[in-house]
Amino acid sequence: MALHPQHQAHDWIGQMEQIRLRTLEAIQRQWPPSSPAVQTLTHNFLLLYANVEELGQPDEFIPRQARHLLDSVTERTLRFNKLCTLVNPEWQDITGGMELLMQGMQALLAKK
Repeated sequence: MALHPQHQAHDWIGQMEQIRLRTLEAIQRQWPPSSPAVQTLTHNFLLLYANVEELGQPDEFIPRQARHLLDSVTERTLRFNKLCTLVNPEWQDITGGMELLMQGMQALLAKK
C-alpha cells in the first residue's frame, strides 16, 4: 500500500470486492474474455496494482502488469486453488473470477 497512496486499504479491498462481484456476473452471463465488459474489469483490476507514476501511463503499465501476472501463475498456485475449492466450494467464485480475468489479460495482450 506504500506504493498506492491514492488508495486507503479499506478502499482497495472495496474495489477488489466490486471486481469480484462483477466477475461473478460476467461468468453467469457467459461474457467472453474479449467482451468490452470483461476488458473493462481486466483494466480496472490491473490498475489496482499501479503506483502513482504508472497511473499516468496506463497504456504502458496495463500490458506489462498483465504479462507479469500471467507469467506468475504456477502449477503450485493452480493446485492450491483446486485444494481450496475442495475444502471450501465458495472458493470457486474466487478462482473462477481470477480465471476470467486471466483470460481477459490474454485477450488484451493478443490485441497488442
